[in-house]
Amino acid sequence: MDQAFKAYSKVRKNLITNSVFKKAMTQIGESDMRHNKLDYLLLAKQVDALCEQVGDYGMTPEQEAQEAQ
Repeated sequence: MDQAFKAYSKVRKNLITNSVFKKAMTQIGESDMRHNKLDYLLLAKQVDALCEQVGDYGMTPEQEAQEAQ
């Protein structure tokens, strides 16, 4: 009976540890997701601004491709 209680206590402790770990990992994942979305939004804005600058110079996408080669 004592061994069964010790085994149960060990399993219960592992379950608690696992649930705390899962909760922490979920929160970290959600935080990373928010940061990634913000990074992608900022990158999109930068690309948009650069495209507008190129458009202001009157270059067409075909001309840009030729100059890149």
